[in-house]
Amino acid sequence: MTVYITNLASHEPLPEGFTNLLEEMAQSILEQHGLGSGELGLILTDDAHLRKLNCSYRGLDSSTDVLSFSMLDRPGGRPLVEQGGGLLIGDIYISVDRARVQALERSHPFLQEILQLAIHGLLHLLGFSHDQPNSSRVMAEREREIFIHWSSKIGWGQTR
Repeated sequence: MTVYITNLASHEPLPEGFTNLLEEMAQSILEQHGLGSGELGLILTDDAHLRKLNCSYRGLDSSTDVLSFSMLDRPGGRPLVEQGGGLLIGDIYISVDRARVQALERSHPFLQEILQLAIHGLLHLLGFSHDQPNSSRVMAEREREIFIHWSSKIGWGQTR
């Protein structure tokens, strides 16, 4: 499994240790879902970029904190695209602008918000949803489990 982290928001560099944690977390979660090989993109960008993507792909002319673009066929978890023998799993876009604001609003560190958004986006790639009360509950529970596990590796407490 290869996780490509691209930081288009160069004003918000991530510490190398945190980048490694994001890669390890994504690899572990994907392996747990039977996707041990392939490629995943995690793109850190700004509000303007997320707004353009949200408008183009969801018809919503507003920014958002995270968007996921899955290359997996949801029903069987089969790949829609394979390249060089590996699956193209998808891309997760995170607005560092929105992450900064949300971290302040929630009184926790910026990197904690990035981790939470990466987990949220990854679960969307895997087919989790929050559009119905039951699916929302299932997704929130899974998010919390993953966050507690991975945040404990860097000494953060339980939130969200």
